[in-house]
Amino acid sequence: MEQGRKLTYIERSDLPDDVREHLDTLIEPHNPFSFPGGNFVGITPQGKLHYVLYGDTERIVDLDDDWRQQLDADWQNIQQRWESAPALIDRAWQILTNTGKDLSDRDAINPSIMPANNDGVSLSIEIFGLGSSPSDVTVTVWPNDQAVGLIFNQDGDQQLYMTADDATQAINNRWQHDIQIARGYPIETLSNADERADWVPLDYRDLSSDRRSLWEERCDQPLPEELRAYLDGLTHPPSPYTVTEPAAFGIIPGGGLRYDLAPVGDSRPRYLAPAPVETWIESISTEWDTGCQHLLEAHDLVARARDIMNDAGIDLEQFRYDGAGARYQVRPRSDGGVSLALYTSDMPDFLIRVFADPAEFRVGVTWLDHERPEWHALQDEQLLSPYSAARAISSAWRDAALGPHPDGIPRTDDRVEALTRWAQSQGALAGAEVDIRSRFRNAGGDRVEISSSRIKISPRDVSRQSMVLEITADDPGTVTVVEWDVAWDPESDVAWNPESREPLPVREAMEKVRQAFPDATTAVLDPAPAATVYTKEDCIACEMTKKQFARAGVSVDVVRLEDHPEVVERAREMGLMSAPLVATPDGRMTAGFDPQRIRDIVAASSPAAPAVGRGPERLRSGAGPARPLGEVRGRGVGL
Repeated sequence: MEQGRKLTYIERSDLPDDVREHLDTLIEPHNPFSFPGGNFVGITPQGKLHYVLYGDTERIVDLDDDWRQQLDADWQNIQQRWESAPALIDRAWQILTNTGKDLSDRDAINPSIMPANNDGVSLSIEIFGLGSSPSDVTVTVWPNDQAVGLIFNQDGDQQLYMTADDATQAINNRWQHDIQIARGYPIETLSNADERADWVPLDYRDLSSDRRSLWEERCDQPLPEELRAYLDGLTHPPSPYTVTEPAAFGIIPGGGLRYDLAPVGDSRPRYLAPAPVETWIESISTEWDTGCQHLLEAHDLVARARDIMNDAGIDLEQFRYDGAGARYQVRPRSDGGVSLALYTSDMPDFLIRVFADPAEFRVGVTWLDHERPEWHALQDEQLLSPYSAARAISSAWRDAALGPHPDGIPRTDDRVEALTRWAQSQGALAGAEVDIRSRFRNAGGDRVEISSSRIKISPRDVSRQSMVLEITADDPGTVTVVEWDVAWDPESDVAWNPESREPLPVREAMEKVRQAFPDATTAVLDPAPAATVYTKEDCIACEMTKKQFARAGVSVDVVRLEDHPEVVERAREMGLMSAPLVATPDGRMTAGFDPQRIRDIVAASSPAAPAVGRGPERLRSGAGPARPLGEVRGRGVGL
């Protein structure tokens, strides 16, 4: 490590004396950034000067040229950038301050100030450090430019706003939206601690009446009558747990009392030394009151866990000990929280850990993949927000549900999946976030199927309109469009979502999505596939069929017949003996190259806004066609 008058740099090779002397003349300005990077200076194997200044400016210069002029110019640029940075940093702080958020605790928000492209400055803060729900944000500003760039949670694309006021308003909109989501999981305890009308009597066992004790110690003495009378008078709130046990009391050798408080969620064994019964009752009473309060609090924690599962599309009532291995269990945790576990035979098992701390918005989620029977943290994360937990669970179950049952029967309709993929592509090209949540149903036995899909397309500019599509597997040809504008009432501090639910045919629903997101490249976004084309290798008729659809600008799903012998068998039963097989959403299947059939499909699927260019081919391993309503034979290769 070499130290000049103020410049610090790392040298990885011997520097010529004149280079070293010149570096020692460079004066380092005050550093306005959090992590500007270090300086590196060295000589390349080719004998050239290689330097990197503050992790930003990198140059390789021939020592025979005027390297001093180039190095001085780069150093002057850094000086000018550092001298102008404080004013930009003040602008970025002002944008955040205008939101009204208290940002004075810099240790809590952990600010990070970094140089940005085009001589700009990026200021990042961690709002979670304040113990609230809004997203982290990065604000980027540039010299001689009023535009402001915003990135939320460090994982999205940067959105530009034309003025500082626009950026402040966008941050406020995002934070209010985040708060509203968090309020969907209220953290408050039940308030009926003194309303004991629905409380239930204590269920307990006097172990002296058992021939065998539940514990290792013998309990061969009966409970004192005063203690029995006290226990008979105890009540507690209804338990939210699915696994409950009676309390157990027994007099152990030596005259002590061993017991547990399992009905209020605490089955840990307790011991009381020999003492008057009144002393025992006083001790048990204190613990019992505390246990009842914890049980009341557990109701809210269980409700939060159930809300997470409901948002993930899982109706837990369908898995309440159905006799076929699918079930869910709710148990207390030793740390005062609640564990909700869902076990099924053909889907990933989940364990949700909800914490008792009222300020804790995050939950622990682990899952068990049956192919790799070991519990591990979901997405390698120990804690997730309720929103992220529901989204991750929904995604994992959806991925599992899209595969066939062990008997080969598909779990969901191809048309639902085609529309889902289209909406996801539309949102991606429009620069919007697409959240797909499936609803699941327990079909009996070990079958879990997708009953409907909910697709929310949200622009990253939270001031713009979001759109929700709902598609049911029972009627995949109809889409319910839910348009929703998020409006904030500053007086009541409440967000409201006026909805307009409108069932539409698939094509009309797609057109509304295009209208809501006009920035998308519609030339690439064809509608849901007009047909599924099952092809074989080295099949001229298959290639001709695909080319005809492509020339017409109509999107089709292309599936290899070699991967689907069940489709070949079904086609042969219908008397269709040549490839390609062409199946349309109305259930009709045809065989071979048939130009007239292709023209009919093209005419029936012409979009309101004509597609431009060639539509994409999507190779997938989906299941076979829908129920055949008729067949047509054309020229093709034998199956």
